[in-house]
Amino acid sequence: MNSVEFYVRNVLSTPEGETLVVGVPNNGEALVPGAGFETRYEISRDDVMNGTPNPVLLNSVAVELVVEKIDVMRKEVKQVPRGMTAALSLSGTGLEHVKTGCFLRTKEQ
Repeated sequence: MNSVEFYVRNVLSTPEGETLVVGVPNNGEALVPGAGFETRYEISRDDVMNGTPNPVLLNSVAVELVVEKIDVMRKEVKQVPRGMTAALSLSGTGLEHVKTGCFLRTKEQ
């Protein structure tokens, strides 16, 4: 299985205090509960706009975050395919580094 890259569009807190990471998988396999993110990074706006292949990863930080739950349109789902917006409930270490506009990458399986 290839790694999944997840673009973070927003980070929200629920009234219950849960943090939700809203975004979209933009390459790789479908994202499923239990998937583990190992890297958080940014890509320059110019590289994104120009579609630069293999862009330089900026502000890369190691994280250990596990997808606990995936919500699409307020319904819990078992996977989210590339290109579909979803809200993720994550557990683990490094959540404080996840900000709007960054990317998360899963471990290659």
